[in-house]
Amino acid sequence: MHQECLLAYVKTKYSCPICKKTMIDPKYRGLVEQEKDREFAETEMPAEYQGRTMLIICNDCLEMSEVKWHILGGKCTHCRSY
Repeated sequence: MHQECLLAYVKTKYSCPICKKTMIDPKYRGLVEQEKDREFAETEMPAEYQGRTMLIICNDCLEMSEVKWHILGGKCTHCRSY
């Protein structure tokens, strides 16, 4: 990937475009997690999806979690990554 393309990409994304693992410095991970938590909380889900769950496999720790269904994705119950 070109350096210029990568710099543009990381302005809006925080996971590797190839393997999907988180690329951010661990000291900033808590800030990103707080922002994502807020974004998820502010996104209302339609009534028919409330209470549904989904299975996810985390791209960071490779563990499987059953999480609440959300249109934005899921938060790993093992490493708390999105």
